[in-house]
Amino acid sequence: ISLRLYRHYRRPPHSLIERTIDAIAKVDDSLVDGAANPWLAELSRTDKLRYVRAVAGGRGIAVPEANSSQIDDFVKEVFDRLCKTAAWREDRQVDAIAADKRFSLDLFFALRKGGDGGDNEDVNSSRLQEAVWLEGLDRQGRPAACFFADRHTPGEIEAEAWRNLVLHNGEYAVREMGVARGPTGQFTLIVDRSSSGIANQDPQLALALLPELLDHYPDLLGSVIVAPVNSIFFAVWRVVRLFISDATRAKFVLLKEDGGAWRQELRQLVGPDVVLPPSLLAPEEEAALATTGEGSPMPSDSSKGATDPGAADPGATDPGVTDPGVTDPGVTDP
Repeated sequence: ISLRLYRHYRRPPHSLIERTIDAIAKVDDSLVDGAANPWLAELSRTDKLRYVRAVAGGRGIAVPEANSSQIDDFVKEVFDRLCKTAAWREDRQVDAIAADKRFSLDLFFALRKGGDGGDNEDVNSSRLQEAVWLEGLDRQGRPAACFFADRHTPGEIEAEAWRNLVLHNGEYAVREMGVARGPTGQFTLIVDRSSSGIANQDPQLALALLPELLDHYPDLLGSVIVAPVNSIFFAVWRVVRLFISDATRAKFVLLKEDGGAWRQELRQLVGPDVVLPPSLLAPEEEAALATTGEGSPMPSDSSKGATDPGAADPGATDPGVTDPGVTDPGVTDP
């Protein structure tokens, strides 16, 4: 009786995904030259699951039933995409970039924006560093990073250098912070627009970086919280959104600047454990910062204080993460 109940009430999507991953693993194991590619050989079942989800999302369908006529083509597409990423990693020399500390967040901006990257240089206080990993995990148990839009000048750093920065820190997040572990292994990106203006907007860079990131690191970007947004941002957003998929747009949360309540909304979204920079703190948190001195972002990718997000609840979802241009009633295009 218990076995019948289990078979009747078990979740078909979970069983289907597991069977699909098993099929991919068998194909992977059958490759003659599989051992010659360490990245393919070392893929975990969770890594393959991320690619399964990416292909299903790209097709706009659910993963086909294991005994359906579509499953062979579906598995082949997943496997082809894995092989494409393996070839891309070799071509882009991802392992070498990952090992090059010049692309770590602390050194990258110091070396390219007037500093020498020495031990005595505080890149945060000199406002050189455009991005940081933040201390603490968000409500979903994920690491969080922050991009300071007001520190960015379009064209100041060449696009290829930005690509290497993204690759280095993507690999750092996977290898050192565990963002690829577990079904919800992802990270959150906060875009701080509290002091940015039209001169800081750079849609060309976003369009240059996003496709490579989404193609070869599928399902690692959990959510992108942009705050605060105004008509200047929407002018850029209308362009960028045309070049990204519905699934990617659904990861963006735009917090309007009206009334100044966006800081409280941001805190509610990320949870109490993420140490936000002072520019993103609500007034009550600023008062606490003045007395305690806490609240500064972590300065570099060398920090190892975050716990493993793979320990988060595998069934957790991302509340409040919607496509603002489609379903979010709190955000309208002016």
